[in-house]
Amino acid sequence: MEIDEVNNSRDKHLTFYKFWTRKEAIVKAIGKGIDDDLIKIPITDGSHSVPSALVYNFKEVKVFSFNLNDDYIGAIAFTEDIHDFERIVFYPSPSSDKLMSLFS
Repeated sequence: MEIDEVNNSRDKHLTFYKFWTRKEAIVKAIGKGIDDDLIKIPITDGSHSVPSALVYNFKEVKVFSFNLNDDYIGAIAFTEDIHDFERIVFYPSPSSDKLMSLFS
């Protein structure tokens, strides 16, 4: 599914790096290294239910993708244990003000 999205996108490099930065942000947020389970973590836009073992039993992982400029994309992920179900939520790119408000 992710490979199809990359292959069918107008900007294959941007889509690949958006997905890669999301996966990297998730494993850093949950404290898990890059391993064979990385491919099992969905990172396309939207909300995804995943086995909690894939995300070290966190109930929710939130991931924000953002454009640093025309050539660079980044992602930030953080965990919250506030729901009784396991899911990963992807949001549209926030404005810089919105992103800064996450840290205040």
